[in-house]
Amino acid sequence: MQNLRLFDYQIAICDKTSALNWALTALKSPTPQLLVTLNPEILLRAQQDARLDAALKAADLMVADGIGILWAAKLLAKPLPERVPGVELLFDLLARGSEVKAFFLGAKPGVAEKAAIIAQERYACRVVGHHHGYFKRPEDNAKIAELIRQSGANLLVAALGEGQEIFLHENRAALQIPLMIGVGGSLDVLSGEVTRSPIWSQKLRLEWAYRILSDPKRWYRLPRLARFVMLVLKRYRAKA
Repeated sequence: MQNLRLFDYQIAICDKTSALNWALTALKSPTPQLLVTLNPEILLRAQQDARLDAALKAADLMVADGIGILWAAKLLAKPLPERVPGVELLFDLLARGSEVKAFFLGAKPGVAEKAAIIAQERYACRVVGHHHGYFKRPEDNAKIAELIRQSGANLLVAALGEGQEIFLHENRAALQIPLMIGVGGSLDVLSGEVTRSPIWSQKLRLEWAYRILSDPKRWYRLPRLARFVMLVLKRYRAKA
C-alpha cells in the first residue's frame, strides 16, 4: 500500500475497503499491529509530545480520519481517495462476526460494558473483555495490559481519548494483541451514549463542524484546527 508523507508520518493512500481488508489480515498477524486513525488534532499534539510522535511513527497502518488531513494531502497534490473514519472502520470490523474477538478499553465506567453487549447483539461478534478508561498510574497499565493479553482477543479497541496511541505503542509487547486500534469516542457512539452527526453532515464532510457548533464544550477545538492549518501552510505552501 502506497503512503503519503505528512510531517514525517506515513499516511496510507487508501479507501475504507482497502483499510478494512488490511485490518482483517492483521487480525491473524503473529505480531501486534497498530492501526492509527489520524486527524489534525492528533498530528498537532504529536508535534509537542515526543511519546505520541514515536507512537505515530511506529504505526503499521495510518489512515486519514479527519477532513483536515485530506485537505493537507490535496495541498501537496497527493489527494487521498476518501476519509477513513475510525468509527466506521470499527463497525465494519465488528460486522465480521465470529472472525472478531474484541476487547473494549476506554470511556467512562459502564460504557465499554454496554457497548460490548450491543456489539454482540448487533454484529454477532465476540467481545471477550472490557475495562473503563479511567486509570492513570503506571502500575495500572501493566495490570490492564495483562488482563487484555489473557483475554485471548485478536482486536483491541482503545477509546482512551487524546494520546491513546501512546498506551497502545508503549504496551505493544505486553499486550500481544494482533490488531490494536484507537477509536476515540467510538465506544460512546456504539453504546448509545453519544449520537453521530447527521448523515448530511457526513456526506458534506462537515461532521467535525457540526459536532463543534452543536456542543459548546467542543469549541476549544476551533483554535486547534486553525493552528493545524497554519502549521501545514507554513511547512508546505512553498512546496505545493
